[in-house]
Amino acid sequence: MEETKVSLKLIGIHDFVFQCLGTLPKELAKDFKQENIFVNISTNVETTVSENSLSVLVTTQHLYKHENKEEIFSHYEGLIQFEIENLGAYLQEQEGKPPKVNEQLGVTVVSLAISTVRGILREKLKGNSILHGNIIPLVNPQDIAEKFR
Repeated sequence: MEETKVSLKLIGIHDFVFQCLGTLPKELAKDFKQENIFVNISTNVETTVSENSLSVLVTTQHLYKHENKEEIFSHYEGLIQFEIENLGAYLQEQEGKPPKVNEQLGVTVVSLAISTVRGILREKLKGNSILHGNIIPLVNPQDIAEKFR
């Protein structure tokens, strides 16, 4: 297998939404258990070939689930932008659809974007006793790769 080197750099971080409850509602707080906190994460990749730009929109939610109640405790949306030298070489055109990103490049960029958001949330949630240690779990790269197949 031929080794390919890709030149990429982070060129922008844009926070669109950040909301966090200071405390849980009383009915959820009375039987609070750390293991009832769940994190949902989604990503969407966009490319701008003319500018060699690849952007990843990362959305996260911390949910607290107890019995049949669910509360969104925090919500974050941010756009992480990368400049990738000769981006067009890593895209496959698809009729009537946005270009398909090379799987290895896609996994790398999404992993970097999630890691960046993990750091952003760690800072934004500093001092929040409920979400301490529940920033974003590690994500299996194979799960990310499914988006690019």
